[in-house]
Amino acid sequence: MAKKKKNYLKGRVRVVLAGVGAVAVLALVLHLCYRSHTGKDQWTKGKEKEFYLNDYNDAHLRAAQKHGIEPIQSRDGLDFESVQGLEKISDCDLYAVDNLTHSVPYLTHNAKLLLERIGQDFQDSLAARGARKYKVIVTSCLRTLDDVENLTKVNQNASPRSAHCYATTFDLAHARYIDLPSDGKPISYAEMKIVLGNVLKELRKRRWCYALIEERQSCYHITSRR
Repeated sequence: MAKKKKNYLKGRVRVVLAGVGAVAVLALVLHLCYRSHTGKDQWTKGKEKEFYLNDYNDAHLRAAQKHGIEPIQSRDGLDFESVQGLEKISDCDLYAVDNLTHSVPYLTHNAKLLLERIGQDFQDSLAARGARKYKVIVTSCLRTLDDVENLTKVNQNASPRSAHCYATTFDLAHARYIDLPSDGKPISYAEMKIVLGNVLKELRKRRWCYALIEERQSCYHITSRR
């Protein structure tokens, strides 16, 4: 009797496991069919952070220390044009430089090339969607050590160990953009945030950069890996 009961229980377990497996397979099939029908993944709030724009400070800092300049203590009396390895950035067709309060508009040569590449790829992606032309906004660049110290007093998210000190790192606004005269359909800032995130995703995959989405500061934090 005990043996029959044991075999009966084993049979029931097999049935339950088979049922669970069938449900899982069905869920996967429905998901794939949905993606096939829509032709794209559906975005939800924070998905870009969860899936690929999650390079945190240690990764940025390692790349910055490897490819950047020596940190500068203070702006006082310094001619940044004379600092070897720095190149000034200014408004152009690909990006705009915001009113910088805790940084100065200088980057390394390769970081400047990365910024230009992001700006061009962003506009190309908009054009491919038949959208109007916009350009990204740089909200932070090179910071001196004094800049970082002052910033930590007013911004709880600011790190005292900042990749911005090496001129390899810059921030791009993801909640506002500059509208340029052009044809094409209008596109929301929320949609452009996703477009810009996808541009960064591709460049990150190709080892051009590290990237982190910062929701509180409404920006993408980007560091050149070259």
